[in-house]
Amino acid sequence: MVLENLSSVFVSDTIPPFSETPIADDLSLASMLPGAIIMPLGLLLSGWSAQKGLHWAVTDVVRSLSQFHPYIYILIHLSFQGIALVGGGLILGFQSMQTYIIDAFTLHAASALAATSCLRSLFGFAFPLFAPKMYAALGYGKGNTILAVLAFAIGVPSPILFWKYGKRIRMWSKHAAA
Repeated sequence: MVLENLSSVFVSDTIPPFSETPIADDLSLASMLPGAIIMPLGLLLSGWSAQKGLHWAVTDVVRSLSQFHPYIYILIHLSFQGIALVGGGLILGFQSMQTYIIDAFTLHAASALAATSCLRSLFGFAFPLFAPKMYAALGYGKGNTILAVLAFAIGVPSPILFWKYGKRIRMWSKHAAA
């Protein structure tokens, strides 16, 4: 939440005018971009550190070695920031998406949020069906790299497209705010 608030403070004055008249629901997309970049980076860091077999407690051991080899500490410490970056990116994207949906479907916001929750739950159901086979065949590094590329390929263009064509897309629905 802190990152979203900070990004909205710094980005709100420098938002490029993609559409003619941006409204409040388009402005919530500005904080989705940092999340779309942070999450794939976290997937890469956590996947390749798991591929190398680093234990979560390694950072505690490495802190004592940092006086002798500071670069080792930095590399291993960064690898454990992967999960934090994934979580931060997910929260930024999730909150921005929810705010956009609430602003776009003001009268029917509960139904729109229920539909997105259902879709998100279906993906959460499907992922464990293929993930064990994917990680067994590719390993954690390559498996998370594929997920990071997919997250980046979908996550970065989406807010830009909704920013640019959001009004036109909302006009297709009779339930969306104009």
